Order: sequence, then C-alpha cells, then structure tokens
Amino acid sequence: MKVLSIDDWRRLLEDFAEVRLAAPDFERAFLDAHRAAVEAGETVPYAVDLMFYEVDAYSPDPSLRAPDDNDDDMLRAHAQRLLGRFDEPWPKLPGSPTDAQALDDFRRAAARLNGKRTSGT
Repeated sequence: MKVLSIDDWRRLLEDFAEVRLAAPDFERAFLDAHRAAVEAGETVPYAVDLMFYEVDAYSPDPSLRAPDDNDDDMLRAHAQRLLGRFDEPWPKLPGSPTDAQALDDFRRAAARLNGKRTSGT
C-alpha cells in the first residue's frame, strides 16, 4: 500500500465519519495505511495517531468485544471527534526547546565548529 498524504488521511476519516465506509472496511484500510506509514518512516498527523488507539480498541465481532472495546458507532464517533482536531499539531514534550532555542543552539554549535576549523589551519 502507498503512504497516504495528509489529504488522503483526512479523506479516509471523513469517508468513515460520514458513513461512506463501513467500520470493518475502515479498520482494514486504516491499519494498512498506518502500517505503510510506519514502514516508510513517515510521521502521521497527530489526530491519525490518536485514531490508531481507537482503531486498536475496535472489535467488529460483538461476541469478542470486551466492555471497553469500541463498537462501530463508538469508532465512528471517535473519527468524527478527531476530524475536528485534524489540523492540531503534535504536542511539544515538556522541557523540549522552542524553535527559537533550537535555532540558537544550532548557531552556537556552528560557530564553535567554524572557530575550531579556522583556528586549526
């Protein structure tokens, strides 16, 4: 399977949320696309990552479904909710540098490297 673009991911969730795709078909398509992204080393949108956990908790067979597993309607409700968060960026980890701090660190490191090269010649 090809790696999905951001628009393709959105369309997949929309098709399921708007009942153009049955839950078992969505589960199969979603997991195949997610596997392709992971194997290719691609980062998926944050909402897609959150949806992965909901798909993982989905059980299409009521006889096998645990009390905390998602059924078709619950899975669709999660897709609808996460579509509203689709453009939300990945959260920054606590203590991680801001972009400005990272750029400043990079510039300082580059200056040190340049200084070592010029002083050694």
